[in-house]
Amino acid sequence: MAKAPRASAPVEPARPAPQTAAPAGLATSWRITFVLLAVLAALVLWFPLARVPALYSINYNEGFNTQFAHEAISGVRLYAAPPQFVYTTYPPISFYVVGAVGTLFGNINMAGRWIALLGYFAVALLAGMIVERMTGQRRYAVYAAACFLIWIAAFKPDRVGMNDPQFLGMTLSMAGLYAYVRAPGEAKWLRWSAALFVVALFTKHSLMALPLAVAIQLFLTNKKRLGTWLIAGAAVGFGLLFVTVLVGGSYFLTDLLLPRIHSWDLLQANVAFYLMFFQMPLTATLVWALGLPDLRPSSLAVWVVAAGNVIGFIFCCAGGSDWNHLFDAILGLALVAGLLLPAAEKAVQALAWREGVFTVLLAVPFFFAAWILVPQRMSDDLAALRLIPQLEREFAQGAGFLRGQPGAALCENLLMCYSAGKPMTYDNFAVEQLVKTGTIPEQRLLKMLDAHEYPTIEIDIAGYEPLQPAARQGFSAAFMGELLAQYRPVMRTSSFAVFVAK
Repeated sequence: MAKAPRASAPVEPARPAPQTAAPAGLATSWRITFVLLAVLAALVLWFPLARVPALYSINYNEGFNTQFAHEAISGVRLYAAPPQFVYTTYPPISFYVVGAVGTLFGNINMAGRWIALLGYFAVALLAGMIVERMTGQRRYAVYAAACFLIWIAAFKPDRVGMNDPQFLGMTLSMAGLYAYVRAPGEAKWLRWSAALFVVALFTKHSLMALPLAVAIQLFLTNKKRLGTWLIAGAAVGFGLLFVTVLVGGSYFLTDLLLPRIHSWDLLQANVAFYLMFFQMPLTATLVWALGLPDLRPSSLAVWVVAAGNVIGFIFCCAGGSDWNHLFDAILGLALVAGLLLPAAEKAVQALAWREGVFTVLLAVPFFFAAWILVPQRMSDDLAALRLIPQLEREFAQGAGFLRGQPGAALCENLLMCYSAGKPMTYDNFAVEQLVKTGTIPEQRLLKMLDAHEYPTIEIDIAGYEPLQPAARQGFSAAFMGELLAQYRPVMRTSSFAVFVAK
């Protein structure tokens, strides 16, 4: 007897007919929720948006991102020489994009900030489009997009509107996910999905979670389509690698693979707040995933959460890692939040107090942000807003002083050195990792200070902190001791100090 053919799991969602009306008895809940979300978004976003035009460095990354973008658009080969004290730790695409836009508008760092900000909103928009594609409901889409916007702004506000390739890369990666969801059964869209994912990886190489989730879904549903997707991705990947090495240089992988310390303590420090902040969405995702009766298109969001957590946790073990490595996992949680709403609406229909219960359900994922972080953020953001003019003046004074000094300068604030026209020949983060991993001996740095190879040195230190030969983030006690022995402070502000050789 011939065996009956095995039923294949669904891989391509038939797009539901768009509907806008909420179920009977829940319209008021949705109105209240959207008002609350708009207020919460305004409370967590107003300061990051107000800070975008500020003329100082928001984050350490802005300095080297600006410098590399300037070099890329000026024709410098970013990976041509073996790295010593500076590693080009990102792939090249963002540097050329930001460099081109910045050259057009006259400020590379500001261009990077605006591109990152637009990318942040674009990721939220694409998340909403994916949810609407899968559910046919625009209110679910808006809710998912709001989850991403609010969660990121509350969880890691300094990344909003900061010059870094994270959100540009995430936009490309989300475009790849949307291309897959739009028509996973069509070879054309599968190839577009693979190509966009690879371009995203050549923008920021840690963005592996979304393509991994798609690979898992394709492996479980249709291996032939997985092969089409992999071949397209490999073709684009090898092409971009060839162009990168040809244009940028042969030390591309050496630069990306900067030696870093790895430890369990770093992982714990990086993920503890994430697990506390997202404990409710993570629990809801787990319950929803266990309750799925079979493999279905919406399972893709669960794979995004799972892959985002695994990849994020791996990167969070490394020295210098930040919470941005968990953004893909947060994005997956936002997708799940939108996709589980049909079941939530159905579940409360039989309840006598369904509007109140449903309103609470919609508000629960924002509990930590709304009731714990926002009250604290309000006073902190207002104080930071008042400091912007002072920080701008101090940054300009520091850059002006460095500009007038002869020779090279060693800056912890890399954007200050860039603004002063000083070439970046020393990246403090890279050097710290090289010393801690034993790649270079610390005595080499001490001899460099003793020989006054850098006539001027800037370090980031609060004005109230004493200058003493004690270890601080980025500098060992031996380095600080040699610095104070061989150099004298000539400028001290609320956020940095400048030293010149004695």
